[in-house]
Amino acid sequence: MPMDQWTHITAMNALEDAPLPPMVVLDVTNTCNIACIHCPQSDIQARPGFRSSHLNYDFLIRIVDEIAETGRDCLLRFAGDGEPFMHPRLLDMLRYAKEHCQAKLNLTTNGILMTPKRIDALLDIGVDLIDISLDALTRRTYETIRCGGDYVRLMANIFYLLDRRDRAVRPMKVMVSFIEQHENEGETAGFRGFWSPLVNHVMVRQLHSAIGLVKAVESAERNLAPATERFPCPHLWKRLTVDFSGTIKFCAHDWVFHDAVALGNIAEIGLKQAWQGAALSELRNHHQAGDYSHCTPCDRCTDWASTRWDWGYERLIDNLLYPAPTLMPSLPPLPPQSDS
Repeated sequence: MPMDQWTHITAMNALEDAPLPPMVVLDVTNTCNIACIHCPQSDIQARPGFRSSHLNYDFLIRIVDEIAETGRDCLLRFAGDGEPFMHPRLLDMLRYAKEHCQAKLNLTTNGILMTPKRIDALLDIGVDLIDISLDALTRRTYETIRCGGDYVRLMANIFYLLDRRDRAVRPMKVMVSFIEQHENEGETAGFRGFWSPLVNHVMVRQLHSAIGLVKAVESAERNLAPATERFPCPHLWKRLTVDFSGTIKFCAHDWVFHDAVALGNIAEIGLKQAWQGAALSELRNHHQAGDYSHCTPCDRCTDWASTRWDWGYERLIDNLLYPAPTLMPSLPPLPPQSDS
């Protein structure tokens, strides 16, 4: 393992004793309104026996109240194995979180269901950051990658959001994201150039395979996993995910290995118990020892090679929302111009 990776691990070990990770991801629903070619959700939804499920509102209250009790800053990211706006109580959950805990609120959305009325509500609630997934500069590429999406409606929603953001009483940051893949080859520079003057940040991300479920060969080719010396997965030190069933998971890329990646359920244990518990501690130890064979899905993962120790979503948010390193204080601050 390269020495700089060990340096980062040493710094991150300080976070193990914290009551919360820097980021808590809420996958609030398993249902989506479009079918992106780099996402396994549409295939999962087509399987026999699939049931649409949403995070229980009482679970949200438990999570928010525990965050409040710690008194620590963290990023509470409302995302989903699907589209968060498919949850019938998304706005209620965001409002409760904003009114009852100190976490920064981040909503990640495909933007199509983000109507003007909902945008006004998000601004009124005081959501700190909206992250809109686009993956394309042109309409043709967008419709190739984000199948079933409405490009014209999406653009109208985004520009309404930007107009309202500039006149809002409460500050809000807006970010657009772009996952590099064969279908949008050649549009990265144009995407940055178009959106950079309009939004607070343009995030260009590497392709993930969702642990081999989609574009596994392309993902491994792009992140050079076969030719790279493996290093411990940074997510074990940076985040927890609570899915639509209340399951607390250690893997941010899991879509199907629920039992293997489960640390417990929010109905029975808290975030602190999961974060400081024996199961996650043992897994971190195995990763630091270079032993990945004992754990599914770590034993078959190539997405680790797309996950940087020196950057990542948590570091980006730290730079974007805080004047000084707050979420990731164990790592040295990065220059303001650093990108993902």
